Amino acid sequence: MTLIECFTASHVDNIAACLRLQPEKMILVGKAEEMTLPADRYRELLRRRRQQTKIALCDIEGKDLKDIASAFDALVKNEDACGIDLTGGDAQVVM
Repeated sequence: MTLIECFTASHVDNIAACLRLQPEKMILVGKAEEMTLPADRYRELLRRRRQQTKIALCDIEGKDLKDIASAFDALVKNEDACGIDLTGGDAQVVM
């Protein structure tokens, strides 16, 4: 399973579902420059917990609502099974 996570400044919101669900992959959706360092920290946390989840980034910075919807559409179509966590993230993304 792939977890699509709407990135937020709250690290707990970003990683909690990943720790609970233990997906094969977690895709963080947001601004790449804001997600890069936290994603590295999450990878280290998962490594220490021996959790095999891969973390990828989906950069939506500067995109309008149509482009964001297209990005989500592509993510859902390209993953076998996925869940989307809308509990955080940029307001434009979770609308």
